[in-house]
Amino acid sequence: PDSRAGGMGDGGVAVSPDANALHWNPSKIAFVEDEFEIAMSYSPWLRNLVPDMNLAYLSFYKRLKNEKSAFGGSLRYFSLGDITFTDVNGSVIRNFKPSEFAVDFTYATQLSDFVSGGLSIRYIHSNLTGGVSVQGADSKPGQSVAADVSMFYTNPNMRLGDKDGTFSFGLNISNIGAKMSYTETAETDFLPINLRLGPALTMDLDKYNTITFNVDFNKLLVPTPPVYYLDSTNQPV
Repeated sequence: PDSRAGGMGDGGVAVSPDANALHWNPSKIAFVEDEFEIAMSYSPWLRNLVPDMNLAYLSFYKRLKNEKSAFGGSLRYFSLGDITFTDVNGSVIRNFKPSEFAVDFTYATQLSDFVSGGLSIRYIHSNLTGGVSVQGADSKPGQSVAADVSMFYTNPNMRLGDKDGTFSFGLNISNIGAKMSYTETAETDFLPINLRLGPALTMDLDKYNTITFNVDFNKLLVPTPPVYYLDSTNQPV
């Protein structure tokens, strides 16, 4: 949701912490320098294809008095724009604006001078159909709860030749939670549980300039739906 990580190919698990860390690696806020920070963003989504789809994000953190812990929260809202629902014959049923939002609450604390851990609890609400009937079954908004478990290691005392440097490593397992369904009868689906990890290395070039190298690795932690071969009657074999 933030332009900084988006400009780096969605790399954010180990770079220096800010208010957007709640999305990439919540445990990083235990090492923030400022006492309080708030971030807001608005992103037109696929604007060349769809004129009214957008993603909005609001996040904040507050450092606690012990200066080793912090808490924060975020709100993510995704609007899919105005969609015309039709039946199988192409007749218009209604217009609707599908949307989704997630609310997060985060706590992070330093476990040592170099390591921190974090936990986020998330409520998810996904209203994609507006209650229309799908294949004879009434639909409903999908709802679920999930958690992120994360850790962060940072060492700001490295020497890289004659340059000062900081080495960091982050890990975040996100969206650990209950399955979601949009009808009472349909099979439930997994949330997109994701493992994100990677290092970051920052070099201080001089008093005013630094350069950072970082790599994020991602692995989706849900079963892949099986693919079956079909016989002449379209039955799996």
